[in-house]
Amino acid sequence: MFAAFLLLSAAPSLSIECNGNWALGCDFEGGDFNQATIPGDKCGGRCLGTPGCSHFTWTEWWTCFIKQSQSSKADAFDATDSSNTNHLVCDIKM
Repeated sequence: MFAAFLLLSAAPSLSIECNGNWALGCDFEGGDFNQATIPGDKCGGRCLGTPGCSHFTWTEWWTCFIKQSQSSKADAFDATDSSNTNHLVCDIKM
């Protein structure tokens, strides 16, 4: 089940710190099969309600990328860069 969360500005980090199954500033490579322009607090529910969704990434541009692949938390990568603080949330459906 996805935990409810607040999306806050996060400074770029060198590592991903998971809070349960979700983390700030991360993404998963590929696996996108659907997307929606929705608030971040709706992205997890969209994944739960989408058959085949295994995980998602939400961006500060209100884009929820619904993903499908054999991914684990270990597959998440740091998606921040030194020129821009990316506001991303990634989560694995368990």
